[in-house]
Amino acid sequence: MISVLEFTVNDFARRWFKNCSKSVDEDHRCFIKKDKEKKIDKDFGGFIFFDYEAYTVKGVHVPNLVMAKKICVNCIDAENECEYCQQKYTFYDNDVFCHWLFKHKNFIAIAHNLKGYDGVFILKYILSSFLPNDSMPSVL
Repeated sequence: MISVLEFTVNDFARRWFKNCSKSVDEDHRCFIKKDKEKKIDKDFGGFIFFDYEAYTVKGVHVPNLVMAKKICVNCIDAENECEYCQQKYTFYDNDVFCHWLFKHKNFIAIAHNLKGYDGVFILKYILSSFLPNDSMPSVL
């Protein structure tokens, strides 16, 4: 017995969408489903967002203000932040900020412009913190 597939004109106007696992019209808008079984690392603390402001002295940028905000795991998808996450942190010294930042072992830190600007101040702190017997890190 031979199976014959019958197609209509409408079948060719349909597409398979991986996000919703459906074959639907091309003008369909599907959304990525939340993974209900998504497991968050039990040690993950949350995120720290920060941004530097600086002035120049003889062409050298000197940080004079760092603003930071922490978001805990419980507040990531919440509409309202807990009392802990409502706090904003202000630093006027790069060393004080970096010391505070590196105390947060289980947080992911995200800067406004880490690659192009803010990261220079953090890298300078890291390199100046080495002891004579420490081996220098490889920087990517």
